[in-house]
Amino acid sequence: MIRNLFNTFLGALMLLISGRIQAQEHVNAWFRGTVDYHFSERLKGEAELQHRRQNEPYKNRFPSQNLTYSFRSWIHYEANKQFRFSLSPFAVFENYRIIREEKDKEVAPEPELRFTLAAQWNADINRKLRFINRFAAEYRIYEHSPRQSVRLRERAGLEYRFNPTLSLLFYEELLLNATGSSENRIDQNRLALLFIYKPVSRLKIELGYMYLTRKPEAPETTINESNFLLNLTWSVKKLPREAG
Repeated sequence: MIRNLFNTFLGALMLLISGRIQAQEHVNAWFRGTVDYHFSERLKGEAELQHRRQNEPYKNRFPSQNLTYSFRSWIHYEANKQFRFSLSPFAVFENYRIIREEKDKEVAPEPELRFTLAAQWNADINRKLRFINRFAAEYRIYEHSPRQSVRLRERAGLEYRFNPTLSLLFYEELLLNATGSSENRIDQNRLALLFIYKPVSRLKIELGYMYLTRKPEAPETTINESNFLLNLTWSVKKLPREAG
């Protein structure tokens, strides 16, 4: 059953993205690995490593070049089943320039420090369907630039649970520049579809696709991206009720 659902998901995913890739040339691969630890029933910590790769659109669609490296820490507090509050007290990113021509590959990456506050609200629509809304504010410091910025993020989505180990998540996330950008208030818009599978109680696998539109420079500049996602989360310590 799991294999059939997985194949169905992949087939639907390829149908969804085939037209998108034909319409634009930026193709990226995002990889993220997370280790979490439950301090108590309500409090959890996470350490996250991420690597993103990009293609050279004037050559091919294979993501052969670096785009981002990052390390981020999280502390999550669950007030109840509906509300979760999160703090990222420290994150460091190394961002490479988006490649649009050959000379972009020669630009050194820009280090960035990031601090984040977030709140998430969940609401069960029925036994299998859940609405998820998340708001976050990020304070960003750039090492090679005097500018600093605050970015706001608003995500809304639906998660459908086939069973306790398998679910499908669709969401849209809007990223807004509150400060630090005189040209663009809208930084990014993300549409994502994720297949979430828990083969064992300690491991979560997320596999999916994101269509991203970003406006990095002047208002007339727009970059469209097809991003393929793979996220792995390992729980070092599970709660007794989750241990399975």
